[in-house]
Amino acid sequence: MERAHRRSALRGAHGRLAEHAVEFASPEVGAAFRERVQLWRDAIELRKPARVPITPWIGLFPLRYSGFTGHDAYYDYAKLGQAWDKFHADFRPDGLAMTIAMVPGKVFDILDYKLYDWPGHGVPDDASYQYNEREWMKDDEYDLLIADPSNYWQRFYVPACSAPSSPGRRWRRSPTSAKRPSRRRSSCPSPCRRSSRCCRR
Repeated sequence: MERAHRRSALRGAHGRLAEHAVEFASPEVGAAFRERVQLWRDAIELRKPARVPITPWIGLFPLRYSGFTGHDAYYDYAKLGQAWDKFHADFRPDGLAMTIAMVPGKVFDILDYKLYDWPGHGVPDDASYQYNEREWMKDDEYDLLIADPSNYWQRFYVPACSAPSSPGRRWRRSPTSAKRPSRRRSSCPSPCRRSSRCCRR
């Protein structure tokens, strides 16, 4: 009964959104919106929709469709926005098209990020990113991670994935992690006194 009540309340909230909370550019746009909301609602609630709703996983297609490259997507955000708008206007998917093919190239340049190669940095200008298969976490670091995850990520994992001169190498033990000393005798408690490897960092 409670689950049914929650579903009813959710349907009511969606209905209010579709009818009242959104101002549409035209009645036709409003009708198209409500149609798509209903498609997704029916699919999520395991009912048969009028048709199968489509939200494509598109990679770099919007950039190529607009005559741009993958490098443009990573470094020219005006072109990225233009390509994204054109793709949605021309193809009209039933939801916002998704991808993980684009990352902020300028930020990764600053960090000299090692985890990925991206267009203009290790792969051709019109290629997608590639993950670098390396041993980023060493087998002797598990105790450090278990003892204090925040400290491990800030002082070991993130610096390992970026250049030695990047800001990550200058990070210190976080105030949150400093208040939570480890109870594991084999790992590095706070303050750092046991592990010479940790202290060297």
